[in-house]
Amino acid sequence: MKMIDELKSIERISIKDLLNSSDVWNSIKVDYHHPYVERLWTDIEDYRLSLHVIHRCEMTESLYHPHNWPSAMHILDGIYQMGIGYNKKGLHTEPSDISTLTTFENHGEMYYEMVEKDGYHYVKPSSDVCHTIMLSGIPWGTGSPKSDKPLTELSEERKEEIRKWFLDYFNHKN
Repeated sequence: MKMIDELKSIERISIKDLLNSSDVWNSIKVDYHHPYVERLWTDIEDYRLSLHVIHRCEMTESLYHPHNWPSAMHILDGIYQMGIGYNKKGLHTEPSDISTLTTFENHGEMYYEMVEKDGYHYVKPSSDVCHTIMLSGIPWGTGSPKSDKPLTELSEERKEEIRKWFLDYFNHKN
């Protein structure tokens, strides 16, 4: 649980300072496939810390995908359904090549980590949005799904709304 421990340490020691500094955050709108994600991110040494607003989608729309890096997630709120599986056949395979090991639905706060390079998952928020934090490690170099659609940054106004939501969350939590 190294990644979860690292994420908890950042949340305990430095998250408020990071959230109080609007200039350290970059943004991107991941809207090439459902669920759509609004992401703020910053680099911390060998890690990347991402704040996510994940929007509701239908099960048939949710992208089953790998991560190109070890990661830990903290679900802060919302109803979050996830399937976890693996794929030993490579990145460019059909969804039917992915073996699902388990699925679950979480209501509220929870941590989990993905530390297997052949691991896949899908996320399907059932509430309007879920707020999550992801800590990503050094990429394995295995690749991840790419889109022909260029990703864009969020507006400064939206970026600030998201940053303030997370700051309020951690101010009330501690």
